[in-house]
Amino acid sequence: MSTHTDTATASLPVADPHPQDLEIKRIYLLHRFQGPRVGRRLMQAAVEAARAGGAGRVLLGVYAENHDALAFYARCGFAQVGRRTFRVGRTDYQDVILGMTL
Repeated sequence: MSTHTDTATASLPVADPHPQDLEIKRIYLLHRFQGPRVGRRLMQAAVEAARAGGAGRVLLGVYAENHDALAFYARCGFAQVGRRTFRVGRTDYQDVILGMTL
């Protein structure tokens, strides 16, 4: 199965940054492996690792139009804590910044 999780010290623009914030930079499954709770188990492993490492909150950014991802993160316990704009070429896009207190 092809999965990946990458975490780092948080650098997302949030109104109330905490020194113990940890950012999930990447978490994904190839489409053919999505389904029976694999994504949830991968997220749980990332959150458990963050908690074990002393993080007080986990943050992540997701494209505002990625409704499936937003719904998944909400089911995992994340809530919106901010927004950011990013540019690709000449076009601006919006990310929603989500957070979960540990």
